[in-house]
Amino acid sequence: MVDDEGDFGEVAEALREGIANGLDKLHGKTLRAVATNMAEGKDALGNAWKPLDPKTVEKKGSAIPLIDTGNLRSNIMVVSYVDKDELRGIIGTNTPYGKYHEFGAPEAGVPRRPFLAPAAKYAEQNAKEVFEEEINLALETVQLE
Repeated sequence: MVDDEGDFGEVAEALREGIANGLDKLHGKTLRAVATNMAEGKDALGNAWKPLDPKTVEKKGSAIPLIDTGNLRSNIMVVSYVDKDELRGIIGTNTPYGKYHEFGAPEAGVPRRPFLAPAAKYAEQNAKEVFEEEINLALETVQLE
């Protein structure tokens, strides 16, 4: 417990800075995992997606799901953001077909290849370490008397 009430504001500011920096770092780390693994036909956790149908491979010219044009991956990078003032990080897409890949569209022969739910799980698995590191770094700057 801090006895000097004057220190509380500085501690609170450092905590907020640590949380904001942690959010930014976790967001970047998660986006890198999404992009890197997507290029290899995997979700952010490294789980391989269901292989493409041979007819689809022939049509696309690639056997890796979700990256034939790179539009989905690029859109995720452009649409996703961090608002450090609001302490909010968003990873998503506004492509009309993103939902068909995330949830599948059996009627169209599109199997489920989730990329957003695994990204959330990846962030959850890494959050404690990232936030702990950034909060500790921020608190080191506080001079308690």
